Amino acid sequence: MFKPAKIKLSLATLQLMLMAQICIHSPALAAAPKPFNASDYPASQVSSSHKQLGKVAIDAKQVKRPDEKLSNPRYCRAWIWLAKEGKQVTCEYFDDMNPLGGSNGLFAPNAILPAGYDCFVKLGDYDGRLVLINDAGKHWNLGGGTFFVSKDKNHLFSIHETETKTGVSVFDLKKGTLVLAEDEKSKEVPPIMDKWYFDGSSYFFTTKNADGSQPKGNDRTVYAFDEKTSKLVKKTMNSAKISAAQAIAYDFDADSERDRNSARLK
Repeated sequence: MFKPAKIKLSLATLQLMLMAQICIHSPALAAAPKPFNASDYPASQVSSSHKQLGKVAIDAKQVKRPDEKLSNPRYCRAWIWLAKEGKQVTCEYFDDMNPLGGSNGLFAPNAILPAGYDCFVKLGDYDGRLVLINDAGKHWNLGGGTFFVSKDKNHLFSIHETETKTGVSVFDLKKGTLVLAEDEKSKEVPPIMDKWYFDGSSYFFTTKNADGSQPKGNDRTVYAFDEKTSKLVKKTMNSAKISAAQAIAYDFDADSERDRNSARLK
């Protein structure tokens, strides 16, 4: 009878295989996950976060570039692990986050999300991400960076931090589903966003010209989120009506140094 050959696997190989099995990869992640080994990084270069969301434990670590030249990571990398009742159920991994176009790294916003949710924000690579987690141990890797929650706590609006800021994701917090996701890769690319407002009935944003300048004239093009269809509806709105609407204060603003500093991993 044929007997299969015995194969000896190193501890590092076993770790890589285990990480590959427990990680759920996002399309935005190009690099294969590497295991976190504390001995690979100086303690001064490691920062971490621990959160408890019901029975779900959320742990995150970020490592900065070691001092040696030509080292890897060149910038920083990060891991997020989720565990429910002591059993690790999923993770996210971001490799070598590059500070292209602004700040980079993993952040744990202090914003209080509706009961049952928490999140992390990843910046860098012209590809901001919002890792949204619920107390059932499920998570979503959304285009993001800057975000806010609607007044009625029903929807989370996540603005994709890219070179042009043309993407937005809307997540239904009551149903636990992503209802809108548009970015520069969409069939109909949304315009460059300027500012978000709430007029008492809907959330909408004004737009900028392709060169980043403000459109002239009293009438502005805006895009409003329609809750019934979960789509962005293009409208023309008078400047006076826009001024009368309430400007949105973001729960986390990727362009705010204050928000980033308060959310940095320790």
